[in-house]
Amino acid sequence: MVSRLEVKRLRDVLPFLRDSLRIRRQAAAAPGGLGHALAAAPLRRTFWTQSVWADRAAVETFAAARPHRDIVRGSRPRMADSRFVFLVRPASEVRQGLPWDKVREMTAGQG
Repeated sequence: MVSRLEVKRLRDVLPFLRDSLRIRRQAAAAPGGLGHALAAAPLRRTFWTQSVWADRAAVETFAAARPHRDIVRGSRPRMADSRFVFLVRPASEVRQGLPWDKVREMTAGQG
């Protein structure tokens, strides 16, 4: 899964990054979570993620669990835009992750 997340104001960047650390710890321990990464352009208020999951059920279970669920609900007023793209790729292709320019391209036109 890849995503593009944009906060409304510069003052929302630090809370977003703080929450990202909590979500990162959750993802690292989540059953079926195989890898995750975050790229940031803080002055543009924009962030991209990529994560690899054993299957769609694993990512859905992760998203529905705390702290992710509570953080998403609490941050909605601070979010300007969120875009998600779900991919199915062979395991041999996901070891290094996608190049960040590819992630940006994939999430640019999604809505």
